[in-house]
Formats: sequence, structure tokens, C-alpha cells
Amino acid sequence: MLWRGGSERIKSENYSQHFRNRQNNNPQNEGFFKFLYSEIATKVQQFVERDSHQTGHERLNVNFDHNLRTGTIQFEHNTMRFTLYDLPCVIEMMKTLDNKTVYKIADLCQMIVANVPKHEPRKEEPEEVGDAKLERYQWPDGICPPLKNVRRKRFRKIKKKRYMDVADVERELKRLLRSDLEAVSVRWEVVAATEAEDVEMKQTQPTNEEVASQHDDLYEYGLSLSESEDEQDPADGSRTFVQRHSDGRIVAPSAVDTLAAFIFIGGIPRSGTTLMRAMLDAHPEVRCGEETRVIPRILALRAQWKKSEKEWKRLQEAGVSDEVLNSAVSAFIVNIIVGHGAQAPRLCNKDPFTLKSTTYLAELFPKAKFILMIRDGRATVHSIISRKVTITGFDLNNFRQCLQKWNAGIQIMYEQCNAVGRAKCLPVYYEQLVLHPERVMKRLLNFLNLPWNESVLHHEMFIGKDISLSKVERSTDQVIKPLNLG
Repeated sequence: MLWRGGSERIKSENYSQHFRNRQNNNPQNEGFFKFLYSEIATKVQQFVERDSHQTGHERLNVNFDHNLRTGTIQFEHNTMRFTLYDLPCVIEMMKTLDNKTVYKIADLCQMIVANVPKHEPRKEEPEEVGDAKLERYQWPDGICPPLKNVRRKRFRKIKKKRYMDVADVERELKRLLRSDLEAVSVRWEVVAATEAEDVEMKQTQPTNEEVASQHDDLYEYGLSLSESEDEQDPADGSRTFVQRHSDGRIVAPSAVDTLAAFIFIGGIPRSGTTLMRAMLDAHPEVRCGEETRVIPRILALRAQWKKSEKEWKRLQEAGVSDEVLNSAVSAFIVNIIVGHGAQAPRLCNKDPFTLKSTTYLAELFPKAKFILMIRDGRATVHSIISRKVTITGFDLNNFRQCLQKWNAGIQIMYEQCNAVGRAKCLPVYYEQLVLHPERVMKRLLNFLNLPWNESVLHHEMFIGKDISLSKVERSTDQVIKPLNLG
């Protein structure tokens, strides 16, 4: 190894005369870095330390190839092949004349590595382009032993900043405006920049309704799904648990309706929630219907009100107490579930993110049962990305970020499920459902207090008849296929 940086160490008392001699003989400050094998390195170092600028071209020649990355070094009678590598970072070369004051003389960013001379003919190396060419000539280490593999340990790749396309901004703006038009009422206010932020409410153990809002900040995603079905008009006919006016309007449910044994199916999207809903829909005593996409929004709005101290204070001043709010939310949910399909002894709802409020729903509907669909996070995220299922908060270009979002969401749902107990909430693993459908469904129907029926294993026979699937649902092409019962 050879290094030289423009000057050698000299005694401070003689530096003036030495500097004048060096200035006259070598007006340029040279700096270079080479790796040579030991036999040649000693000779080259002795040669460079003398006045090499006078006779250097006669003994030492450096010739580059056309790619400016490789070439040959000829020193006396030795010819060596070399490669020019990029160092992990720029190294500043300093110069001193009195061992006290230092001056920067050059920046060192590349290094020549010479190989042991061989007599075989040189082989043409394949031409590389793009990142492969750049990475090939990146030196992984520093210039001293402690900096081994410093490029990987200290100089990581810079994360590329994503810029939102104009079309994406326009699409999002249209979606917001369309939501305003569909809303029952819209209210806006001007908030000063210095106004204090909303204070988060204190969290308690997972036994009360506060658990339902323990991680409500994660409601930022999951309320807009491209895999969800489009809402359809309710079918004609009488409804269970509600009364109707002569014109067909549904009357607000009475308090006894909250004792209905509803079935709620949820989980992270692409975890088998649609398959589970279709299999239960095939049971003659159960009616689920298509995904509404409404109930999670109602629960999220209620959670936001409870989370914001200012908003909750305004509601209380307007006479909206916990009892009033709970009654309104339960009435909304009952009307949505009952009015979304035909009559049946047991009604169920499938909205994936509904189970983020399991404890709250268990308080509203004491006899309700909950089914939490769980699938391997890697398979779930792969399905979300490959099928391009748009979920608010999920970056489909970042696999790691999607896994983190999946982990946070399923953790909340699992904690909520444990809080209400196994008597009310049953985790069902998607992999076990498709591998052993009969065994899993028998256990599930026993949990729901429903008699066994073979039709749940042949849901594909009822699709288009008693079971309706949305055309825009991303899993429709899979759910219509039969299960492997072999």
C-alpha cells in the first residue's frame, strides 16, 4: 500500500528553507492512493519519496483503458493490471509545515488497486450498464482496519422522496368533493394556527369502552377500500327485528333489537373475510349480504369524537351524552344490517375494520358474536400489493411499511378479541380454513350456536342465487371457486 499527500513530515525549525526548496522543485501538490502488492510497494514508495516528478515518466507509467476504470501500471520492468474504485466517502488531504497548522490540499475520493502481474493474455470483460456498473466499482472498506465494510455499516442508501403526481392530487381532490356531496351535512370552521391541538384521552386496561379507542389513531387507514363491494338497494320484503311504515321506511329499532345475536366478521383486508362471509351465507339460517363499508365509518366518527376533548365537550354541551350517542350508533348499525338483505334467523355483517371496535360493539350488542380472520402477514401484504387493493395509510410501493401497518392493525383487533373473551370472539386462521374447512366450520358453527349443515362447504353452488358478490370486489374471482375438500 502506498499513500502520498503533497509533503513529508519535517522539523519545524527547518521548514522555511525546506518549503522554499520544495516550492522551487515541485510547485504542484500531488495526492494519490494506490494498493500494490508488497514487493513493488516498497520500491514505488522509495521512488515517489525522491524527486519522482523529474524522471517519473521514465520509470512509472499509468495507462487507462477506454472505460476509464481499468488499465495498466508499468513500473520499471513490471506491468500490473489495476482497477479504479470509488471510496465510501470523500477524504480530505491535509498538509502541515510545522506540525501545528494544517492546510487542506486535496480531496481524495478514488483509489487504484493493482493486481499481481500475470503473463496470461488479458480477457475482455463484459460491458455493464446502470446500477450494476456503479456497484462493481464501489470499494466497501475505508483506508484503515477499523473502517472495514464501512460502506454497508455507515453509508446506507438514501431513501428516495416520492413526489405525488398531479393526476393523483386531482383524483384525491375529486374524491373529497364527491364525499362532501354525498354527506348529509357539511360543516367547516377556520382554526387559528396557534390554537392548541386536541388532547388525547387517557387509556385504561382493555375492559371498558376506552379500549375501543386505545389505538384510534390507526383509523387513519382502513376506511377506504377498493376491494369493498358497492352498496345495493335493500331487497323487498319484511325485515327481521324492525318495523316498517306503510311506505316501506324502516322505523327506528327499539331497545330489544340490541339483544339480537348479530355476527360480525372482520380482520385485515385480504385475510379471507369475504370467503368466510360467503360460507356462512350458504347456511340456511344465516344471512350476511355484501359488505356495506358504512359501519366502520360510523365507529370511526364516534371514536374521533371521544378522542378529541374539544369535540366531546361540544357534544355534551349540545346534550349528547354517552347514552344518546350509544343509542344512535346502535340504531344506525341495526338499520344497516337488517336493511341490507333478506330475512333470516341470524344476521351477520362483514366489514374488515369493524373488529377494531370489538369491545364497544360487545357493549352495544351483548349477545353478538365476533369472527376475527387472521392470515399470515406476508401473504396478506403480498395479496394487497399484487391485487392493488387501495387502503388508506398503506404504501403499496413499500413492502416493509405495509407489513408494519398490518402488524399494528391485527394487534389491535387481537387485543380487542381477547378483551371480550373467547366466548364472544373466535380467531379463525385462514390457512386452517382452506386446508381443513370441515373441521374449522364445525367448530365455528358450534361457537355460533348453529346446527351443522353441509351447505357451508359448497358455497359456490349458492353464488348468484342466495349469495351475492360485488363485481368490483377483488376476491370475487377466487370466492366463486369451490374449496378443496380432498
